[in-house]
Amino acid sequence: MTWMQPELESVAGLVSKRTGLSFVNRLDSVELGIRRAMIKAHLRDPAAFRERIATDAGALDELINELTVGETYFFSEP
Repeated sequence: MTWMQPELESVAGLVSKRTGLSFVNRLDSVELGIRRAMIKAHLRDPAAFRERIATDAGALDELINELTVGETYFFSEP
């Protein structure tokens, strides 16, 4: 699978490097998550957004929230 918007690959690469998250076979949902986080950050340029998450821990946290599942009970006992 290839990126629909190749410029977003560098954003995902930075997140992967910082967090260890792997986005193999999830490119569509990752792109949607990045775009949602960019809208929240009021940025349209992926390069500017990459710079923001590289220097702003809060912005990176917001992006991670968009890219991950927040549920913790999946494998818990009922």
